[in-house]
Amino acid sequence: ATLNLPFSLLSAALVDEAHRAGIAIVAWTLNLRSVLEEACSLGVDVIISDDLVLATSICAQHRR
Repeated sequence: ATLNLPFSLLSAALVDEAHRAGIAIVAWTLNLRSVLEEACSLGVDVIISDDLVLATSICAQHRR
């Protein structure tokens, strides 16, 4: 199952609760560096962005 939300509606508690219930989180549309970094820190499963290069770069940094 997935929960698709704009980033403005996400919180650490929501992401954690969804993950405990086996639900993946999809966040959209993230184009700012600060927002992308926060989403990766929260553990969002899928990010929808208009800036693929920036999103890929930031997500790769958080996976290390």
